[in-house]
Amino acid sequence: MTEGSIAESWRRSPASLTRVRRLASTRRAPLLLVSSVAIGAVILLGRLTDGWFRHDDGSLAHEAQRVLAGELPHRDFVDLYTGLLSFVNAGVFAVLGEDVANLRIPLFLGFLAFLAAFFALARRWLGPGWAFVATTFAIGWSVPVYPAPMPSWYLLFLSTIGLWATVRYFERGGPGWLVVSGACGGLAIAIKIVGVWYVAGVVLALMAAPLVGRGERVVATGRSRQHAATLTLATLLSLALAVGVMASYLGQGEVAGLLVPIALLCGALVTLAVREWRGSAGVAVEGLRAELGWFATGVALPLLVFAIPYVATGSLSDLARGVLVEPKSRFEFASFPMPAALSLLWALPVVAVFVLRVRLDRRGRQLVDVCASAVLVVLIATAGTWPSYQILWNMSRALGPAVIIVGACALVVRRSAQGSEARSLTVMVLVAGFSTMLQFPFASPVYYCYVVPLLLLAAIAGLHRLGALNGLLPAALLIALTIFGLRQLDHQSVVTLGFGYRADDNTVLLDSSRARIRVPEQTERAYARVRRLVLSHEVPGRPIFAGPDAPEIYFLTETRNATPSILDFLDSSGSTHGTRLTTMLREEHVPVVVLNHQPLQSPKLDIATVRRIRSMYPGEARIGRFEIRWTQSQ
Repeated sequence: MTEGSIAESWRRSPASLTRVRRLASTRRAPLLLVSSVAIGAVILLGRLTDGWFRHDDGSLAHEAQRVLAGELPHRDFVDLYTGLLSFVNAGVFAVLGEDVANLRIPLFLGFLAFLAAFFALARRWLGPGWAFVATTFAIGWSVPVYPAPMPSWYLLFLSTIGLWATVRYFERGGPGWLVVSGACGGLAIAIKIVGVWYVAGVVLALMAAPLVGRGERVVATGRSRQHAATLTLATLLSLALAVGVMASYLGQGEVAGLLVPIALLCGALVTLAVREWRGSAGVAVEGLRAELGWFATGVALPLLVFAIPYVATGSLSDLARGVLVEPKSRFEFASFPMPAALSLLWALPVVAVFVLRVRLDRRGRQLVDVCASAVLVVLIATAGTWPSYQILWNMSRALGPAVIIVGACALVVRRSAQGSEARSLTVMVLVAGFSTMLQFPFASPVYYCYVVPLLLLAAIAGLHRLGALNGLLPAALLIALTIFGLRQLDHQSVVTLGFGYRADDNTVLLDSSRARIRVPEQTERAYARVRRLVLSHEVPGRPIFAGPDAPEIYFLTETRNATPSILDFLDSSGSTHGTRLTTMLREEHVPVVVLNHQPLQSPKLDIATVRRIRSMYPGEARIGRFEIRWTQSQ
């Protein structure tokens, strides 16, 4: 290249750089979308095979094992959930092999789709850069916290994707989007019955949508008043359902943390209905019936497909009993209370600062934002210590109900907004609000992580509607909690989640053939000994018994369970207790029994039954909480 051509290229370079910058600017959102999904993939891959919680992984694996053997959930065994996930997991085993780690592959793929939908939703109210930060928050506070393939994660994925489809409908129209949104709801219910809260949220949002967007203002008519009455009735029925579900286990934490925010949200919808009734906000509601019909069609399709094997085998009554009746025992044996009502005071400083800064001039807001941000910096810098960890976690969880209340205020505020934006806010807040019911009746810390990404979207939409999203403080708070999720929550055991930071000590594989999950070394040694003992005394073709609450033993030893029980407290037949158990052991010629003396949820075997089993099986070994018994003839 000549000296002249070099000089000419140099003169052209600024224009080239300008084009590159322009290209990067126009494609900034897609690039950040791909980047956020890629970051989520890298982070989750680093955690995907971490952590073994015998209650969850063992149950999911054993259920899939039984479906693969030709059994039907709720007819042949007591499935913990609605049942679709057991079929999915059985399919994974059939294709990829019977390894617990393989069940996390569809979880990984669903997580990536969730992140893409989350970014797209955040972009409705945020620029690409801040949508990227919000999506990074969703990464740090969701699946990497507890990468077990739990149905509640799938509900989070489906709710987010369904929200995206609903928002697309509000923006572009087209019934296909509503069918997709409804299908997400139907799949959620088929996985876990609490998916019904997503459906309730979307239905109420569709009914309320004409009242919150900018539309043709009309004098109240008979049709608009009928719509107002219908919306009020649907809202009150939804609230009554929430109260009815919680009635048997309604503590002060449940009232303050779940029921009051949902009641205020329902109150906001009733306020909108009253305005329509009085004619001050009357709008045309043509097409609503068709919208609800398309959404209901989407809900029904996956449920009808899921019901086919039950219809074909005459087992619909078993499905209904297993989904609607037997789970009532969860209130007695599998419950975890919401944080006490006074714990909501942890959110008071944040709420007070947000209220204060709205009343100050620009200079005062800047001063408040700088001071509050400095406090957040100190907390994040020391988040590994118990006091700072507790402040950040308790503040974050207490903000959940506050977000729903802010959303309720945003629904009724009289502020000009584009129709699709206001309607998107409505569905976001309603789905997030009703999805908090996922924490009932088991509100352990990880259950907050199942819903907190939806709460963030509701917070962003609500604060934007109220004009409180600008300034340093909202940005600093989002960044601080994102860092807290990535640095602390994603690197600790789920057992200590919410109580204090303790790094994971998962260093070895549980089982190289059936459970390529990293666990503490002592856990691996204990299960290896149990597995060797069972396999040395079992008889091919005969079942064993392991319980109460030891489904992982059946899976790890590749043995058959002759009872319908997965977790014993859900088995209303009593097949794992008393004379029914000992009779089964004799009739099935069971050669090995593994007694779990520390079940997590179900009651221990009564001492009389234990004594009878010990007399039937003289061979004995003790390994931690397990007592292995076998017949001497083996």
